[in-house]
Amino acid sequence: MEVQSKISNHIQAWQTAWQETWNLTEGLSEETLLQKPGRDKWSVQEVIQHLYISESISLDYIKYKLKDVHKVKKSSLMNSLRSFALSVALKSPFKFKAPSVVSSKAMPSGEDWATTRQKMDHLHQQFVDVASAIPPELLSKELFRHPLAGRMTLGEMFSFLKDHNMHHQVQIRRTLTSL
Repeated sequence: MEVQSKISNHIQAWQTAWQETWNLTEGLSEETLLQKPGRDKWSVQEVIQHLYISESISLDYIKYKLKDVHKVKKSSLMNSLRSFALSVALKSPFKFKAPSVVSSKAMPSGEDWATTRQKMDHLHQQFVDVASAIPPELLSKELFRHPLAGRMTLGEMFSFLKDHNMHHQVQIRRTLTSL
């Protein structure tokens, strides 16, 4: 399969995961979206804000790497193995503490749902625009760095973003059930 179409498939899978997330929030009141299921638990909106921060940082990193593509290294088998391990971890039933850069401390307080949704839609359009403009010869390079799993290709990054989203869909369902 051509590299460009593989990336398109990764982007499509990521977008499909997001559509499933939006379907979970469809028709919910602002009050429900902001309600926390417990003292140290995130509301649905906070989960989406966490995903926004994570994806925003990811896009910023790619833009940074694209500024000097000659320094970007080709991805290795070890990178792919770490990416696979991250995917397995996100699909497991275990909970993970978010790195501080994407924790609740980094989330905007008092933001309404419409603003959160609008910011996310805008970010996703930027992501697609940037990813679509990346030349094929860079698609096997280390354009992304996960805080724990390390460097990844663009395709591996979109797989992570999809898996990360799906991991949090479970959290959203659990939150909505407990309200």
